[in-house]
Amino acid sequence: MLVKLQEIEQAIDQLSQSEIDELHSWLDQHHPHSIDIRIQRDADSGRLHDTMDRAVKDEAQGRTTPL
Repeated sequence: MLVKLQEIEQAIDQLSQSEIDELHSWLDQHHPHSIDIRIQRDADSGRLHDTMDRAVKDEAQGRTTPL
């Protein structure tokens, strides 16, 4: 397994920027991070509506700071 991983790492190092972008896109579609899955599940269930509404109101009232 370690040899395969090293081979993959070496192959990635040889990719162009556009190929790396394509790889990122593919990974996002096929192997989403667990946090992405949880956020999507919460969004689909409506559990984020109140939080998003509060964030939008806070931003409109100037109670936020840029990152």
